[in-house]
Amino acid sequence: LTLKKIKVKVFSIDHVDGVFNILTNCGIRLFKTREKEVKNAFIIMISEILTSFAEIAKIELNIAVVKNFVESLTSYATELLKKAKMLNLAIPFSTAVLCCSTKNNYFSNYLSFVNNLFQFIRS
Repeated sequence: LTLKKIKVKVFSIDHVDGVFNILTNCGIRLFKTREKEVKNAFIIMISEILTSFAEIAKIELNIAVVKNFVESLTSYATELLKKAKMLNLAIPFSTAVLCCSTKNNYFSNYLSFVNNLFQFIRS
């Protein structure tokens, strides 16, 4: 299950709002669904879009929609890192969430991200 690289071209704040409203709906579906394949597909899609967004937005953006979306996924990404079976999806997903987060959110969650990675490297 792979996706081609999705490029998000940022033209205006309205465009970013629209993209992240769609991603918020996908995030809600991710939290509600119980099917493993659907969860995996949503995780892959969200991480691909966030990664391409992070490439474009090289500075911190204080857009409310982006901030709320990333903050809503931060705890889920941390919990996903604790599951050994999901590690191949959790690492790109958590990295994408960290890359799009604000400085405060990034620094408060970076150590737990690295600690979880080191736990799996040691075992």
